Formats: sequence, structure tokens, C-alpha cells
Amino acid sequence: MKIIYSWGHPDRTIKPFLETEVREWINAGYDIMPVRDREELGITMPWPPQELDRLYRNRDERLLGLYDRVSRLAEIHDIFITNHGNVYHPEFIKSLKDKKIYTVICSGDDPEGSDYCSRPYVHAFDHSFAWAVNFDKDTKMTEKFLQWGARRADWWPYGVWTDGYKPALTEEDIYNQKRDIDLVYVGYPSTKLARIVELKKAFPQMVIYGHGWSLKTCLGSSVAYHMKYGSWSKEAFSASIKSLPLRLWRVKELPVAELVPLYQRCKIGVNMHLSFGPSNLRTYQLPANGVMQLCDCPEGLGQVFKVGEEVVVYHSIEEAIELIKYYLEHDDERKEIAAAGFRRTMQDYNRLTTFSKAIQNVKKGMLQDGIKSFKDGSPIKV
Repeated sequence: MKIIYSWGHPDRTIKPFLETEVREWINAGYDIMPVRDREELGITMPWPPQELDRLYRNRDERLLGLYDRVSRLAEIHDIFITNHGNVYHPEFIKSLKDKKIYTVICSGDDPEGSDYCSRPYVHAFDHSFAWAVNFDKDTKMTEKFLQWGARRADWWPYGVWTDGYKPALTEEDIYNQKRDIDLVYVGYPSTKLARIVELKKAFPQMVIYGHGWSLKTCLGSSVAYHMKYGSWSKEAFSASIKSLPLRLWRVKELPVAELVPLYQRCKIGVNMHLSFGPSNLRTYQLPANGVMQLCDCPEGLGQVFKVGEEVVVYHSIEEAIELIKYYLEHDDERKEIAAAGFRRTMQDYNRLTTFSKAIQNVKKGMLQDGIKSFKDGSPIKV
């Protein structure tokens, strides 16, 4: 079984983890040809669908160069996987059928980004995977993929890389080690800013890191939040201005090497999405480091962890504040949940395990399509 794995990511803090995951998969025995698509194209973000279509129609030299290389690789490989943002035009993906290669897309949708990263593309692939659980309150992300024309759809939980936690950490450590940071959030502000402001007001000791923070971004995010939730008014704008003295625009980016040591010092980690999910790296990285995770996305979180045992869920920032107060006062209960979340993550959500399960689903799909063997003649077994 020979796999082409095409990936890219705009976040330079994540790129080293991606390098690690491919290396670990290869060391585990998978025959993988990595294609760093965005590096080859000289871009940091995938093009919007309309721009990708324009470049494809105009025979863009960079794009066709990448497609030509992938097409040649497809002749001797069995599976093509594109992950972390799509740069492949649907017509090109459909042309790969002549190469008798099984095509796979994996998309990290926040629902807000679906029109950008998955909806225009899933119909062209043989198999579609979603990182997220829910698209909205009542609909799974995989159900949406099928509605948008995907031939088959499965969940591929993001998981955690070995670079993203301390391998020597044990459950005993979680119960016994001293953690001197009560509350942490690492991530973008985006439309989450108003919620983060409320947490910071309630817990001045809260530690915040991330990139994309600036005075302009913070003010813009506050305005966007009020407009999105129908609370835009002069009073709301004034409230946004008044929140700025918290000086959250001075939040610093955390160097990659310092993330795991930071999490090892934290008691409670807040996870926050734009709306639905869960779909981000924090979902797995917090418990992998022995941090008790307080997460939103109540509609989908139960598919990932046992709520109340391995993770704590909140439905509003007001509820989150009360839960944080409770677990800071009941440290034994916090440790129990942190240890259970750690145990579940190490068992089910390391990236080698999640990749292996995804490949099993891919092989099932190949068999459903009547593909009985790989190009080297070896039979497909599940």
C-alpha cells in the first residue's frame, strides 16, 4: 500500500508537528510520499474556491506543475490523501481516476469555513473525512459532507502528535505534580474575544498566548461578535472599547518549544470554538498534557470524550466561570478528570492510532468500490 500524503498549514507553530507525524507514520511501516503542497505553490493559505478555479482555467504554471507531479506519483501509488486545506481542483481530482488511485480529502471544518474548505470539493473525492463532529446543533459534519455530494464520509479526530505532549508524563504525575497556573488559553482571538474578555475579568490570573492578537484585531473581533449575535449598537461598541484596557492586544505568541512546558504547569485549559465542532488541536493537546479541559461544543463533545468524566463541558461563559471556580476549589475532582482525559487521549487519540483507523476506513471504501488489491498485487484486508 503506497500513499501520497499532501499537506500544508498556514500556522508555522503547527508545521513541525506535521513533519513529525509523517515521520512517525513512515517509521510505523506506512509507505508514504509526502507532498508539501503549499511550499511547492509558494503560498501560505489555500486559495478561495473561486480563485482556485480561475487559476486552473488559466493554466497557472505553479498549479499545473504541482498537479503534474502528483499525477505522475499517482501512477505508482494506491491512495492520495490531501489534508490541512485543499489546493486541488475537482476536475483534477476526477482526472486521477484514470490512474486508478483512491482519492481522499480530510477537512478541518469549523462550520464557518465549510464553504471555503470542504463544500466545493468533497463531491470529487472517493472518501471524505471530517475533523469536526458537528456542523450545527442537530447535524453531524459527515452528514453535511454526504448532503454536499461526498461518496462516503467518516470522522477522523485530529489527535495529538508526540511533539505536542510530554511522553514521560504518567497518571501518577497528574495526581502529584505541582501546577502553578490556574487557567490557560492558547489560540487566536477571532470572534472569541468577547468570551475571552469575560474569562479574563473573572480570573485575572488567566494566562493567554497566541498570535493574531493586536489592537486592531481585538477591536475588530469585538465588533464582529456583536454584529454576529445581533447585539450591535452604540452601547455594544462602547462596551468593546471599555474591554480593551485589559490589554489583551498585547498577548504574545508562544514559541513552539514552550507550549508543552506551559501546559505541564496548568490546572485548567479552556477550549473555545467559533461555534460548533469540536475540531481543533486543543481538544486533544490539553488532556495529553494532564490539563483538565473545559470545552464548549456540547452537541458534539460526547463523541470524543465522556462528558463529566474525561472532559467538562460548558454551554455559556457564565457557566464556564462557575465551573472554573468549582474545580479550582475541588482539586481532587479536577485531577480525576484530567487523568481520565489523559488516559483516553493516549489510548485513542495519538496521531498514529487515528491515522491507522482512517486507513482502515479507506480500505473498506476501496473494497466497496470493487478494488480487491493494491498495485503491487497484495490483497486489501481490513
